[in-house]
Amino acid sequence: MMSTADGSLKSDGAATTGAGTDASGAYKSTTQSWDGGKFTTSFRDYGGMIVFEQAFPMGVKGTTLNASDPMGARDVVSSSFPSFTKGGGDKDRGYLAFASDMTGSGFQHGTGGIKSSLCGVKGFGPVCHFTKDLSSSVVVSSFSNFMAASVAMQKDGSAAYGAQGSITEYPAGWALSFVIVMSPKGGVNGAFEHWGDQLLHRYGKQREMSWRDYSLTYLGYSTDNGAYYYYQTEGHAPKRGPPYTPGDTYQKTLIDVKAYADSESIPYKYILLDSWWYYQGVGGGVTNWIGRPDVFPDGNDFLRNATGWPIMGHNRYVSAASVPLPRCCS
Repeated sequence: MMSTADGSLKSDGAATTGAGTDASGAYKSTTQSWDGGKFTTSFRDYGGMIVFEQAFPMGVKGTTLNASDPMGARDVVSSSFPSFTKGGGDKDRGYLAFASDMTGSGFQHGTGGIKSSLCGVKGFGPVCHFTKDLSSSVVVSSFSNFMAASVAMQKDGSAAYGAQGSITEYPAGWALSFVIVMSPKGGVNGAFEHWGDQLLHRYGKQREMSWRDYSLTYLGYSTDNGAYYYYQTEGHAPKRGPPYTPGDTYQKTLIDVKAYADSESIPYKYILLDSWWYYQGVGGGVTNWIGRPDVFPDGNDFLRNATGWPIMGHNRYVSAASVPLPRCCS
């Protein structure tokens, strides 16, 4: 481990400054090279938005902090830029952080600085910091290579933004960036909207695309958490399965739901299948994204054709022991 704190990571001389224009607009930049050009750090100031980037021009091997168990180091970082320390006025500033499974299930808000539980793979997400009177607010998040980005709390209380400690190698030219977006109007909702606009603009996306999403445009039937047929089928005791015995298969249950919807003129246009239908491994990860025979004896396509409903398929995350995922439905 090399660090500027103990002097083991040495700069290659004075930082260079410059200016340019990219997908996010015009910027002024400052770049620093380290350890003979093996590591570079830079920030680009767009006026109201600052992007911090760390890069490995020559590539690096052996970067995991736990060679015998790389996945055990997921919640720490093996690189850091930027790193923020707590300020003296933190008690007068609030925050809202989105984190944990599915981003929002472990959200946190409060004053006095983010808790360490919001770091790492499950804890890392966009955070809004705001003043008590909501006159000023900023959002901090990853800006590129999102699945590799993380943050970890250091012993001195600082928050170090970098790559997950489980990554074993950075290929030549690999880079990771984070962003601070200042809200022009303050407030929390406005700050997140403005931050989202910046990411959409950066990657050439339009917010209007989500408004045309099929699942947001039409009424659908859900078997998600809280729904009546969430891990439960017709005739099955009111508790989570599997096995669903006694009781009908999900295939028959959902075909009956379709028949009932038709009889009552309920215009469902699709169905959401939650996590109960596919093969799962350690930790509930997907090992084979295809309906089990105890769930759909005749397969996913049979259900789709029998009901006429397009399928929205849940996928929690892919297990390390997965097989190539087949095309489920169209």
